[in-house]
Amino acid sequence: MEAEQQTEKTNSKKPIANARVGIIDKETGEVIDEGSLIYVPQRVRIKGFFMGMQDGFEYLAKSNLKSEALNVLLLLIARMDYENVIRVSQKEIGDVLGMKKQNVSRAMKTLREAGVIDPGEFHAVHLSPDIGWRGKVTNMRKHQAKLTKETTERTSQSVV
Repeated sequence: MEAEQQTEKTNSKKPIANARVGIIDKETGEVIDEGSLIYVPQRVRIKGFFMGMQDGFEYLAKSNLKSEALNVLLLLIARMDYENVIRVSQKEIGDVLGMKKQNVSRAMKTLREAGVIDPGEFHAVHLSPDIGWRGKVTNMRKHQAKLTKETTERTSQSVV
């Protein structure tokens, strides 16, 4: 009796990968397609990431930015959305970092002059893709190509 119970327990623990499945025709009862179950893991979604560019970080290290500007930059990176769009008010930055609005404004101006951020539409700023990127790599390459084209056009117009 115990041997039968033991056999039943081991039979119920067969791995699911060995199970056979198939599509059955309801009219004839014929098995149309026979196959095996496979495990497909759920796609991992990483939240709160961005790609940092080593050359960009070296540029930041050599640019001698003051601590206020670096603190503002780190907060901007933390609040960055896809395609490097950052929508955060100077008041909010000041509240979070415990800084006066004038100091935040000066830090933002320093970051713009250093080429780290660019003004965007609707009170947004964009982090330079040379510093980091959040989004698809193909979109980053398109954005970099667009910036290169705009820079080339500006320099050719200033020469003329």
